[in-house]
Parts: sequence; C-alpha cells; structure tokens
Amino acid sequence: MREAVYRGEGLIVAGAHDQRHHLDEVLGIKHKGQSPKALGFTFNHLDETLTTAFAFSNNVLRAELAGATSIGQFQLSPEPNCEQSHTLRKNNGKGNQDNTESNCASTLAATFHQYGEGKSIYVGFDLLAQATALGENSPLAQVLTTVLSSVHPETFHPLIGFWMPINFTLSNQGMATPGQVLIALPDGMTVITPDDVLFDELEALLIWPFDLQEEQSLALTFWLRLPWIVGTVPLNGLIQTGIGTDFEDYDSLTLNIDVQAEPCLPEALDLGAALIEEDQAYAKALKHLEKAAESVQSGENDEQALKELVQAADELSKSDGLDAHTIRLMISNAIRNVAGVISLTQ
Repeated sequence: MREAVYRGEGLIVAGAHDQRHHLDEVLGIKHKGQSPKALGFTFNHLDETLTTAFAFSNNVLRAELAGATSIGQFQLSPEPNCEQSHTLRKNNGKGNQDNTESNCASTLAATFHQYGEGKSIYVGFDLLAQATALGENSPLAQVLTTVLSSVHPETFHPLIGFWMPINFTLSNQGMATPGQVLIALPDGMTVITPDDVLFDELEALLIWPFDLQEEQSLALTFWLRLPWIVGTVPLNGLIQTGIGTDFEDYDSLTLNIDVQAEPCLPEALDLGAALIEEDQAYAKALKHLEKAAESVQSGENDEQALKELVQAADELSKSDGLDAHTIRLMISNAIRNVAGVISLTQ
C-alpha cells in the first residue's frame, strides 16, 4: 500500500488507525492514541471551509503532524482535568530544566500529505459512518466527496491491469428516439457498469437502453479492467433505434485503447547497476532486485519476489540520491505487476 501511494495512487485512512498499520509515513503523521469524545468537526481544504456537529459521540484518534498539512480540527468537549503540568528535573548537573507538558487533547482531526507521486488524507474519526448517519446531503457527506477527489490521480493512463473509465455520450439532433447501444468487449475483460446497463456475459456485450428526447444528450460511464499485457484493446459500439425486440442498426463506432506498461523491474535493474558506485543504498537495493528477478524468472515464487521488491524500496527510501526517486518508482510499478500476477493465479 505504501508503494502504491508512492507511484501515484491515492489513500484515505478515516477511522480505526494506529501504528500497527505502518502507514504513518505515508500519511505524514505520528499516531498518538485517542482523545475524549468530540462534538464536531471543522474542515478547511481546497478553499472549502465548513463546521458541523457529529451525528453521534465517540472517542476520536489523536495524531501530530510529521510532514502532512492540517485540513481539519476537532471541536472537543471541555476537559475538567485539562491543565498545564510543570515538572522540574536535573539537567546533567547543569541546573533545573523546566518541562511543560499538556494533558489537553489535540484538536488535529484531518491531514493532507503528498507522498512520492501520490496523495494521502488522514481523518481521525469514522468519516463514512458519521456521513451516513447525517445523510447524503450533510456537510460530512460533502467532506467525503471532497477528500475522495483530492487524492484521486489527476489523469488516467491506459496501463496494464488498470481500471479505466469509458465515457459514451449520445446527442439527439432530431425527433425523440428510443433505442439501445451495444458495446462488444474483448474476451476476458472485467467491467463495472451502472444499474441501467445490462451485461450479456455469454456474448461479452454491454447493452445500454436509451430513450432520447428532442435535443437531449445522455451519457454512459462504465469501468473497464485493462488486460495485463501490452497491446490494443478494441471496443466496438453499435447504436440501434427501436423498441422491444424490433431494432434497426443506426451507426457504429470503434474505440481503440493502446495499453502500455510503465518502466519496472528490468529498467530498475539496469539503472541500479549503472549507479551502484554512487550510493550504498543503490547497492543494497540492487541485491534485492536481483533476487526478485530470479524469483520472477523461475515462475515459482512470486511471493518471495514481492518481498524482495518491498525490501529494495525500503533501502531506497533511506537514500537522498538524485536517481533514488526514479528507481523507486520503477520498483513500485514492479510491485504492482507482481501482485497482479499473484492475484490472477490465486
């Protein structure tokens, strides 16, 4: 998950989070435990500011910034024991040092962080549960939509194994017309469609019925899982007019998707070998990359390859070398590809 965010994907952690998740680095925070029950929440992100009460009271999480930016604060109930405590301790024989500590709860409720090429948001309470309880038109439902869009990659690339949104728009320039659109999918494709779209699994065919009024436009968006091989994926669409079982072909169109692959393990091996003398972290990472390559080539131990790739990324995370970022992105892509192979074979 850490490397998924590093290569450009988004992450939201909103609810039960603690150090066992090992996500503090990705979120840019340091987990500090729990705070007493909060009354509400103030959100300030992307020129959007709102304050709202919670639907129900519950203990919330406490954290401090470790690279992230604050985008939300809790409204906490007053704590009767919230006070500044002062302690005096000896400072190696050089006199007393005054330490001021507070047992008052932190108000930090939400953060935004850029990690590598990706983005992450931490929320110290169960945002989905609170938004659901308050309703789809509530301020917290608006916050949920905002944070989802905030961490989403800005652009889609047709990469192997990726989910791609496919947009289809019909515009009527004549009389009212009912009909349907048939979209043929290549064999083995996985698709997610809206409820009003039928999927004929036997024929690998999407069926989108429509009833266009004069000057009306209708839009269809569905999600397509691209194959794990480089090449061209053709989508063939047929527009038919009519109703019931009486349809006539009106027009057809084809969309060709050129599926690409990002630089991954082979490129990381080449670049790491060329730079092995520049940084000790490169040398350590290269050893793990070579072991990962051996496991992949054997075709028998993808799980071990995955572990070696993660360890290579661990080594590069400690480096300030100029090419560490580039090599780590290649490794992150390799992690995704190997994980994809594991999921397909399980």
